[in-house]
Order: sequence, then C-alpha cells, then structure tokens
Amino acid sequence: HAVNEHTNSAWFNLLGNTIQTHKIEHNCVWAADETGFQPGGGLSQQVIGAAKKQVQHQQHDGNQENITVMVTISIEVAPSGLV
Repeated sequence: HAVNEHTNSAWFNLLGNTIQTHKIEHNCVWAADETGFQPGGGLSQQVIGAAKKQVQHQQHDGNQENITVMVTISIEVAPSGLV
C-alpha cells in the first residue's frame, strides 16, 4: 500500500530536486536491483509447522550457498534526449 501514485510522485520530485540542488551529473545517477538464489534449490524441500499458520519454517537438503545477482543501470543524457 506504500507504493502508489502519490508516493511515487513525491519520490521522483524529491529525487529531481536533490539532483538539481546538489548539481549531480546524470552519469552519476544509477539504479540497482538485487536478487538471491541457492544453486540446486528446489530439489527436495519440506515445510515444518502447523497447518494454516502464517509462519512456516523450511528445511531442504544441499549446501547453504547463496548467490546474489546485482544489476546496475546508469543513465546518460544525449543531445537528443535520454538514452
């Protein structure tokens, strides 16, 4: 419920004002997102807990390695507009 038209508008107004106030160049503006996954996950899993409870604990075989993938995107402004 926190993400809606009004909060999005407020966020981008704040971002735009901050960029202008501090004279931040466009090549210094980046977006990032990350996700994590366990290799080999989903092979054999069990959920332990009472039926219809909201909190469940998950148990699975395999190692506990977690791989994080992070995507970063930079913006550049070309004379013809945003590229």
